Amino acid sequence: ADLMSFYMARQRERRAITVAPVHDVCAIVPYVEPSLLDYAAGRVDIELTGTHSRGMTVCDLDADAGQAQIAIAARERHLIDHLIDTVLHYP
Repeated sequence: ADLMSFYMARQRERRAITVAPVHDVCAIVPYVEPSLLDYAAGRVDIELTGTHSRGMTVCDLDADAGQAQIAIAARERHLIDHLIDTVLHYP
């Protein structure tokens, strides 16, 4: 609870938002419960030169570019429920 309070306080302070982003959780969702995400084929690159967005991940969802499966949507309520249930039942 203290960790979540700290995290939420930083979100309010630095980003002026009052909800918790779940991007860290989403990194493991495909391995735990892949049905919580929708995917599309696409190309993924890291922009290293700064031409468009230095250091950022750039995704091209053109079906012809399909080197990777890219998560494009989440079933948010189910994902959050699954996360809370997991945390509450963790030993």
